[in-house]
Amino acid sequence: MDDSLHLYENFMRLPLFSGLGSEEMTQIIAQTKFQFLRLEAGDYFCRQDEKTDQLVILNNGKMIMTTQSDDYGCMVEENITAPYVLSPETLFGLYQRYLHSYICDSACTFVILSKAEVFKLFDNYFIFRINWLNLIATKVQKRSMQLWHTPPASLRQRIIRFFVQHSDKPAGKKVFHIKMERLARDVNESRLKVSQQLHSLKEDGLITMKRGLITVNALEKLIQKKENL
Repeated sequence: MDDSLHLYENFMRLPLFSGLGSEEMTQIIAQTKFQFLRLEAGDYFCRQDEKTDQLVILNNGKMIMTTQSDDYGCMVEENITAPYVLSPETLFGLYQRYLHSYICDSACTFVILSKAEVFKLFDNYFIFRINWLNLIATKVQKRSMQLWHTPPASLRQRIIRFFVQHSDKPAGKKVFHIKMERLARDVNESRLKVSQQLHSLKEDGLITMKRGLITVNALEKLIQKKENL
């Protein structure tokens, strides 16, 4: 497949370019200065808290996105597939550092735009600018709304809420690196009762467990379970 055609098709699947016409997309691909990068499985693109000054698009491949607590007591792994924009909300603002680490789960190719090129897109394409504002506004609104959700009525619901709040997307497989004692502390319950609830979720086929490791098979099924309780 022609590289420009592949870029066109992938860009059209990204929310940042939603609503742009074929003529505008052709102009963007022809006139924007892109950098291209290829990494192999196991390579890190970046690590959490590294400085970011560019817009990075995963154009091909699969990655694992990890997010770690500031005291290193909890880490979650999430799977992402191309096309995907890596932490666009950190390109501007007070904290211009990656919020996650990104490691290649397969051979990956990236399309990279400098901040200057992003500014050109802002200037030349109103829809791109609106899409960026919508993306940032949506993230802020979702985080703000979480603060006002009704407190969970049961321990099982508190555990499920913990998984949801510590995930970037409310769907898909999640792997939590966390000890039982730490989870019990975070949900404000005894280790024994947390263990009992986790084993109940395991019996329901919603999670699997190893020492220091909890795998949520499909977060959307956990959320559905919480809503049906």
